[in-house]
Amino acid sequence: EIDPERIPNAVRAAAKGEHLLDRELLRGALAALGDEAPVGPEPNALPAAPLSEREIEVLRLVVNGLGNEAIAAALTVSLPTVKTHVRHIFEKLGVSDRTQAAVWAVRHGIE
Repeated sequence: EIDPERIPNAVRAAAKGEHLLDRELLRGALAALGDEAPVGPEPNALPAAPLSEREIEVLRLVVNGLGNEAIAAALTVSLPTVKTHVRHIFEKLGVSDRTQAAVWAVRHGIE
């Protein structure tokens, strides 16, 4: 269930091409799905290589629903740098999209 007051913000974000990840909704979905939530090959596995501090920062911002441009602005780095971090995060976690990465992060206490 979505609070009706959030709908206009969600529509604006979607129109800008931003990703709509809401921590509360993500937590609720994870709780409802338990171990059934699809997160890639091994949902609870540790990353193939440790995430760097910067990758963890980027992942936290992904969990908070920020798109690449907003992450670049928040961290004062270039857009290509953010894209590189996101790609490395996906590779290390064995996931293929932002939602899977966010689910992995929440399951592992990265919020």
